[in-house]
Amino acid sequence: MTYPEIGEFFTKYVKGTEPLPFIEELNWVGVTYIPEEKFKDFSIGIGNGDVNVMQYNEKPYLYIASTEHLNEMGKALGFQQGDMLVKMNVEVLPDLGPAFGEFLLRQRESLEEGKPLTYGVLRKDAAGEMKEVELKANVTKVELSRKYILRFNENATPEQLTLRDSWLKP
Repeated sequence: MTYPEIGEFFTKYVKGTEPLPFIEELNWVGVTYIPEEKFKDFSIGIGNGDVNVMQYNEKPYLYIASTEHLNEMGKALGFQQGDMLVKMNVEVLPDLGPAFGEFLLRQRESLEEGKPLTYGVLRKDAAGEMKEVELKANVTKVELSRKYILRFNENATPEQLTLRDSWLKP
């Protein structure tokens, strides 16, 4: 009921193990697909893959679940697995929720090259007691990456623009 090429596509990419040809297919409509893009920017030292949530004294805290993927800023700060985040730049972290995201955004936007970034973390001492420790490092730009980027091709041909319009417009 359709073109034979559709069956070949499903056999190759849906039933098969080959990755979808995003670059080629999106190019038909004048869209550039970039699997990953590296760039330098400021960082608060941790990302979503580094943290998790744990209950402590009946309150949820972000803690460093793994140091395996910390960027250069996180390594410079000296995070250790199990550190519970309580302060950032001497401000107490708000409870997890919308205010927390706004807090992190504000903190990230305030970063300046060469200025200190500090965290207060709860860390077990030699006796197994939780003690607050201050972590501190000067802010530098680190290599970060973005994945799965789509951009409109500014040099799209008239044919690509026609296909794109039929695809995106109701």
